[in-house]
Amino acid sequence: VPFTKFFEERPKDNPFFLWFGSTDPHRDYEPGTVDPPHDPESVKVPPHLPDTPEVRRDIALYYDEICRFDRECGELLALLDEHGLADNTLVVMSGDNGRPFPRAKATLYEPGIRVPLVARWPGRIEAGRSTNALVSLMDLAATWLDVAGATIPEAMESVSLAPLFRGEAESLHEYVFCERNWHDNWDPMRGVVGERYKLIQNYRPDVGHLNSLDLLRSPSFESIRALAESGELKEPHTWYLNDSKPRVEFYDLESDPGEWHNLAGDPGQADRIAAMQQALGKWMNATHDFLPPPVSAAGGPYKDTLDGEARWWHEDAQ
Repeated sequence: VPFTKFFEERPKDNPFFLWFGSTDPHRDYEPGTVDPPHDPESVKVPPHLPDTPEVRRDIALYYDEICRFDRECGELLALLDEHGLADNTLVVMSGDNGRPFPRAKATLYEPGIRVPLVARWPGRIEAGRSTNALVSLMDLAATWLDVAGATIPEAMESVSLAPLFRGEAESLHEYVFCERNWHDNWDPMRGVVGERYKLIQNYRPDVGHLNSLDLLRSPSFESIRALAESGELKEPHTWYLNDSKPRVEFYDLESDPGEWHNLAGDPGQADRIAAMQQALGKWMNATHDFLPPPVSAAGGPYKDTLDGEARWWHEDAQ
């Protein structure tokens, strides 16, 4: 259905909401998506992937599909102009998960949960402005209601981003939360991200990295597998060979943006870890999580006080 159909049929006297969900850049990738295509030699290989010709070609094709998505977004923006709506419409572009590559999608590492978020709101958002404020895509729900003049239900976990957009607030959250459950395989995890530090609780530490099926078939993972079989896989990518993972992971995103150095056992981080575990535990209880709140990084009992009631969770409860 062409984009023009929506604009021709929308109610002209009411606010409208249009959600465009592209299948780009979902796998599988094929050459010929855009002309000219991206040059594999010019792509930047992220640190969590080995720099091989196969990985470079995979990333270039990924960029091609992003380019096609960008072009389609441009068609929508042109229709806003054509219908005289551009100056009175909030436009938000985001991804829905991290890049579809190993150690990214279906993980709680930054390449898996840190996604693009760009907003345009003429007269309210200053052009070219950026922010380091922590936000969650869940906040978009309250934002739509807020800018449309509707009431935000108290039960909503979502917080409107409108004050951030208008420059009326510098931050909205102390922490944002993330989770993984089933994605072609069972590897439940919970995470909490602060301005500098991140905590990940793995509820199936007995297994190593579990890719989703599209990643298992990807040229990038096939390249990792080939390097491993030939004994040529080097640090830090030997991480992919691990047959288990820590129950608790704790990272300093400022000094270790790649999340390779787990500080969960560092006594100097004990207070920060406890604070973030408590915040995660409260969020899990508040959202009626089917998993128990986290145990301590040392594997012993973890005390979480909620509503004046002390609750103890033990490692065997997991």
